[in-house]
Amino acid sequence: MMSTAERWPALRGMDMAAARACCGDSLGLFNRLLLLLQKHYGDWTSVWLAAASANDPALHSDLCASLHKLRGSASTMGANQLAMLATQFEQSLKEGEVRPLEAVERVGEALDQLLLEVGEWQASEQASGA
Repeated sequence: MMSTAERWPALRGMDMAAARACCGDSLGLFNRLLLLLQKHYGDWTSVWLAAASANDPALHSDLCASLHKLRGSASTMGANQLAMLATQFEQSLKEGEVRPLEAVERVGEALDQLLLEVGEWQASEQASGA
């Protein structure tokens, strides 16, 4: 029987030791967190790109709130690089140092890369029957 340590993924941008700690070394819980990440943030980039392109006046505060929530979700599961980017761009938006479109593009790139890797890992797990 395969040990839990052998089945944990190696995902770029994720601190797997932190992920394992937050999940009590439960791969099942980690998988549920990944599914929630996909469900809640799977279309994040496209939704916010459309909003940023529309120049909605409410965008600034809503985007900051979304980045803050994304940061919390990412840091909880060990996605430290994504959490740091979300924090950086949330602060930069609040200070007027960056435009919303740039923030969405940069954070969205990291988020989409993580979601792609998660999807690839899940597909390989299904293909191997794990």
